[in-house]
Amino acid sequence: MIVLNNEDYKHWITELKSKIKNVQIKASITVNRELLMFYWELGADIINKQKNHKWGDNFLQQLSKDLIKDFPKMKGFSLRNLKYIRQ
Repeated sequence: MIVLNNEDYKHWITELKSKIKNVQIKASITVNRELLMFYWELGADIINKQKNHKWGDNFLQQLSKDLIKDFPKMKGFSLRNLKYIRQ
């Protein structure tokens, strides 16, 4: 018996592919939710640090450089994005 022509196999592999796609979507949603929470907390931290420690705009520029250096493959740490996160 050839597996590729077996109707049970075709049905099973179709269901398996659907499950894989659903898991990928769920994982993406979870990652996006966690990143949004992180950015929200980062914005609050930036405001708090600037208020309590009198760190000025150069603080954001330095923070951007440090984060980009340590996380080069992760996007979202440009000076512009940090300003948006702070807002």
